Amino acid sequence: MSDTNSEQSEKSPTIEAEKEQKKATLYKTEMCRNWEERGSCRYGTKCQFAHSENELRKVQHHPKYKTEICKTFWQNGTCPYGKRCCFIHNDKERLLLCKRRN
Repeated sequence: MSDTNSEQSEKSPTIEAEKEQKKATLYKTEMCRNWEERGSCRYGTKCQFAHSENELRKVQHHPKYKTEICKTFWQNGTCPYGKRCCFIHNDKERLLLCKRRN
């Protein structure tokens, strides 16, 4: 048992560092849902999400991001992931893929 605990404690700093790196990479790359829906956000200036278009930062996506259609969306007309889905939902996204390839 102590081996497992020591292994976990050795891995924890690396895992925590990776989480912090991902958090920093995604900082203000999406609009704040509360801000969009309610016009206010309880986190204010500490919010991790953007409260205006000016605050939005570009995010570096995986090369395969939105390169295939979302089967769920095209079969059912909806997708539980919405804007956050990694697959294509509409013609606009499909056109963006074509532009990226050229």
